[in-house]
Amino acid sequence: MIHTTTEHEFITFATYAPELNPIEHVWDELREKHFHNRVFDSLDALEDQLEAALRTIENNAPMVKSIVAWK
Repeated sequence: MIHTTTEHEFITFATYAPELNPIEHVWDELREKHFHNRVFDSLDALEDQLEAALRTIENNAPMVKSIVAWK
């Protein structure tokens, strides 16, 4: 539902709607492609994998656009 006034436009979303939150799609991509069935020997190893995964995502602009773009 959209409410408008002269100064503001308010859009009401469902209380919990992860499909409307673009970062949820990024987390899904990380989990599915970079952390699926992985066990790490240390927190440092996990952090290294996270940094590498985020760099991979950051360097792939078309993929980022496809998972966070509003249509």
